[in-house]
Amino acid sequence: MYLTILKGQVKPENWAALANTFSRSVKRCPEDLIQCFLVQDDQTPVNWEIIEIWRSRESYEKAQAEGLTSPCVQLFCAHGQPPQRSHSAMIRSYIRV
Repeated sequence: MYLTILKGQVKPENWAALANTFSRSVKRCPEDLIQCFLVQDDQTPVNWEIIEIWRSRESYEKAQAEGLTSPCVQLFCAHGQPPQRSHSAMIRSYIRV
């Protein structure tokens, strides 16, 4: 699996709009996007993240080449500022079912 994290700042007056836009966007996610989370920092609430878990790095790169990862970037641009993205390979995971 492959993990990406978009980090950006969003002004308080745009928080509800960001959350609503995220909810609408995830209804049209790429097939290989396994999970996606919108996260707000407890200590600094203007800091937000979109955490994405992909089947593989290749599936992420394919989606990126097809422009399917840009809606999350556009969410931050529309409601805050351009985000920064980090990339990580997932080595192990645990999910309580």
